[in-house]
Amino acid sequence: MVSIHHENAVNIVSAGVNVYVSDVLRAHRWYSDVLGLKMEITPDEQSSRYCESRSADDQGLVVFRLLPGSATRGLSGNVQLAFSVAQFDKTVAELRAIGATFARERSLEQGCVLSCVTVLDPDGNGVVLYEK
Repeated sequence: MVSIHHENAVNIVSAGVNVYVSDVLRAHRWYSDVLGLKMEITPDEQSSRYCESRSADDQGLVVFRLLPGSATRGLSGNVQLAFSVAQFDKTVAELRAIGATFARERSLEQGCVLSCVTVLDPDGNGVVLYEK
């Protein structure tokens, strides 16, 4: 994982990539069998299934998820970047202060108990920031 070291940087604790797929079990087989990615199938709180692969090192945690949905689910198609940040409220306030564009105000993701916001990058891609 890339570390950012300057005083105005968002303090990212973990990173995630969410891929919305029409059939979680079929996608699980493909990512596992074709790419060799070690993924576990996990039931979420709404009884739908998702797959997750986690990798941790001294730079933080990276999570790759296959989630039920369609290609239009995420703000940027069927792939969504997600980062867990330290000092969530302070980070959101600082992003507002510099004029960042928010596509979604503080909310809870389906099946998730952590607050999050979606901020848009310069190309309009949604980047989800989660409370640590």
